[in-house]
Amino acid sequence: MKKAPFFDRDYLKRVSVYVVTVILALGILIFVGFHLSGDFVHSAETMYARGETFPELIECEGYILKNETPLGSYASADACLVPLISDGGRVRVGAAVAEIYRGSSLGAASQIASLREEAAFYEKYTDSGISLGDRKSAERNITDALIEMRRASESGSISDALSYKSSLILNIRNLGIMAGRIDDFSAKVSDIKAEINNLKTTLGPVIQTVTSVKTGYYYAETDGYEGIFTSENIDALTYSSVMDMINSSENTALIQSGTVSYGKIVSDFKWYVACHMSASEAARLKNGETYETVLRNNIKNPVEMELYKTLTSGTDAIVLLECGRIPDGYDFSRMQNVSLTVSEFEGYKIPISAIRVTDGEEGVFILDETVVDFRRVNIINEADGYYYCALSDVEEAGDNSEETAAETSAEDKKPKRPPYLRENDLIFVNGTGLRKGMTYQP
Repeated sequence: MKKAPFFDRDYLKRVSVYVVTVILALGILIFVGFHLSGDFVHSAETMYARGETFPELIECEGYILKNETPLGSYASADACLVPLISDGGRVRVGAAVAEIYRGSSLGAASQIASLREEAAFYEKYTDSGISLGDRKSAERNITDALIEMRRASESGSISDALSYKSSLILNIRNLGIMAGRIDDFSAKVSDIKAEINNLKTTLGPVIQTVTSVKTGYYYAETDGYEGIFTSENIDALTYSSVMDMINSSENTALIQSGTVSYGKIVSDFKWYVACHMSASEAARLKNGETYETVLRNNIKNPVEMELYKTLTSGTDAIVLLECGRIPDGYDFSRMQNVSLTVSEFEGYKIPISAIRVTDGEEGVFILDETVVDFRRVNIINEADGYYYCALSDVEEAGDNSEETAAETSAEDKKPKRPPYLRENDLIFVNGTGLRKGMTYQP
């Protein structure tokens, strides 16, 4: 009997083989796709390698040395000092520099000192020939100061935050003048002085006027290290004598509780910073050379300082830097962290997250068209979440005609090192499981 087509066993067998083959092929594709999925980068943050110029710094602890003469103190806790001269103001012998008032209203005394500085600021601009600069520049400086103060405060560094105060106040005042809010400087100064006189009435009577014992620059605060960190015998200083200064305690007679310091006179416009660093760092500096120097409490006010002398002891060194001017509003706190700009270098600024180690080589993964590749880097410095890497097009040494055949053969067997990172390479800033040869799928 002839079978119906749908009962054809051979036909059903052929169909069954086809279905099984399709299912098996799909299974293989899924299996292979699963294992190959690690060879694709699906998403990652990237950046281009851009060469920039960066300062090369030496960072160390610094100690300020000046020729200082304390003016003494008033033995009473129920009194306060009101300076008549802004910090750093030049005075002659016998000039009145401060007044001692009965009562301990430090808030009023501090406010009077601030108002005096403000009056001195506006007195400078009674001469219409003085340029105030650009309004946009002042606004930008105000914004920068506010941002940096907030960053410093959030990181817990109050001293860094306060170092921007002078810049902020100066630019706010300049902006007010440029905006036309203040056009009569004489009237403004008169108003400030009237406010000072009103504050004085809250302090009680003047019980003493402090006068200068020598010509120089007046400062209202003392720290007890006057006469210890002194520049009087700068040429006679040795490594040991400077270390004795650093390890010394303050003179408690100058900062006794229950007394009010009269302040001090700095008799020389030259001042020094003793920088404690390694001998290898000091060897990079040259006597007589000038270096841009930033003291921590004066971040926005770098000064040019000349290398005066280097004192070494084994692997340690003291570098004495000299400055021949006293900047307005400069913070001369005795011990501050110091940054010296030694030189500049061309390099790349790369986030730390981008640096990987592959086969013992430090470098970054880059995207070469659609494929991941690896480039090595030469790290010079690390700061604020970034590595600073030198520009380099250096490759492995070329052919050497004097090499023997055996040497050449041995060299050929060595694994080839990856090339250096180059300008405009597209760097993977992040991404897990990256490896050379992977395909990038954005």
